[in-house]
Amino acid sequence: MPWNPATKETFERILKEEIAALTPEAARAYEKYAVAPYELRRLRSADSGIERIFVVERNGSQLLFFDDVEEEFGVGMPTTMQFSETWAPLALSLPLCSR
Repeated sequence: MPWNPATKETFERILKEEIAALTPEAARAYEKYAVAPYELRRLRSADSGIERIFVVERNGSQLLFFDDVEEEFGVGMPTTMQFSETWAPLALSLPLCSR
């Protein structure tokens, strides 16, 4: 089956489900750095081209975002666009952005 980018509605549903599954402690950590979700475009690779990610949290130079190619959350720095290769559910990605 060919891949299709996630719609904003699909992303919002996934985020809502992930937030609902957080423990109270993780939810407080999320709320501490949460931002109104927004789209950011980045170069994934020369072969793949530009992709869209959804940023959900910011802590200084660290962004926590949803990548619809990986269908997981990841952490990266917007200035260098060097993003993690560790993909995980929101609850597991939170500590990476809270450093």
